[in-house]
Amino acid sequence: MATGLSMLFLFSACEEKNVPTTESPSVTLQEAGPIPAIGGEFTVSYTVENPVGGAVVSASVPSEITWISGIDCSVDGQVSMTVSENTEEQERSALMTLAYTYEGGEVEESITLTQSAAEAEDNDTTYMEATVISGTYYAASAEIPVNRFAFILARTDEPVAAGEDYYRFVLYSDEAPDAGMAPPAGTYTLSTGFNAGTVDADSSFAGIGSGTASPYTVGFSECTVTISGEGDLYDYDIRLTDADGMPHRISYSGPVILTDGSGEDEQNYTSTFDSDFTADLTEAEAVATFFGDYSNSGTNNWTLMIMSDTQVFFADIYTSSSYNEDTGLPAGHFTMGTDYAENTFIPGSDASTSSYTYWLGTCFYHRQGYVSYIDPKSLITDGTIDITINEDGTYTIVFNCIDDNPTEPHTISGSWTGELGSL
Repeated sequence: MATGLSMLFLFSACEEKNVPTTESPSVTLQEAGPIPAIGGEFTVSYTVENPVGGAVVSASVPSEITWISGIDCSVDGQVSMTVSENTEEQERSALMTLAYTYEGGEVEESITLTQSAAEAEDNDTTYMEATVISGTYYAASAEIPVNRFAFILARTDEPVAAGEDYYRFVLYSDEAPDAGMAPPAGTYTLSTGFNAGTVDADSSFAGIGSGTASPYTVGFSECTVTISGEGDLYDYDIRLTDADGMPHRISYSGPVILTDGSGEDEQNYTSTFDSDFTADLTEAEAVATFFGDYSNSGTNNWTLMIMSDTQVFFADIYTSSSYNEDTGLPAGHFTMGTDYAENTFIPGSDASTSSYTYWLGTCFYHRQGYVSYIDPKSLITDGTIDITINEDGTYTIVFNCIDDNPTEPHTISGSWTGELGSL
């Protein structure tokens, strides 16, 4: 029975105490307040009456308690331990036993340690327990002076094709990755620019409604990415508010292996056009989505999507701040720009990872069902967009744009007339 009893407890620390005495010892554990749900390092104090020379102090919790680890009694009068975060909405408890063993006897004292429950998520919070992470690591370069980690979290390898939502993040760090090219452990907060310890506000977003008739992406107004672990196992806890004011929480536990894209030429063009192209948008529908002063530039941001069963023209447009959801997308002549000035649209950029294609900014591509980015396709790097509001309230939109082939550029043009929808 002695061996069976020893299996019930995990003894993780012993320390010899050389204090002489002639009376029987006793130990007292101090009452400990509740452990915060976030976990971390925690200490319980104890005192010994009538200590004995050569005594050994040890502490243990039952072996089935996996959320308490690293028990250490090396500091006289203290038992320290590491407590994992409690992500459940119920508190949890464990019995910790302190043993004081000396020549001729042993005394024990136990205390119940209680960890607080996690705060209940707001009913409006979107929660995802991601099971798949994929992405690419790019080493610091002259253009981007910090290491960059671009990755997608989802529940499946191909979230769009599977009709699943997903989240894309771009993190910056001045620390080198491990062998798996994983982002270093730490806390990353939302920011613009290439700053270590941040989440790129311009390149990170959620993909919502994949597999539905109205899929869309939305950026973040707040975002904190907390990464712990190393080697073969990492834990991600991500809490964010999207640009529509909706809260999200994403978690992931498991290995993180990204593709090393450091040797790649990221300036390679995306265009697969081999000649000038005129889009056929006679059966297309168009939707404008208002995002407000998304870039904190004093101008208002809109996305414009003209989509048929097989072709998509997508533009990221900036207008005067006097135009909003009530007035609708204004008429005007729009040119390419990168400073978010009014009457401009921003060029396209590639936000893809090694296993998933996604573009930002202005672009043109073919589609089939819910599968996008079918050839021929290209990011847009220059051109014009003319928007006219007709007397009957319909819109006419004409675009004449240039693909991103730097040596043999091609024109991508098209026109559309109809009722402009909104999201």
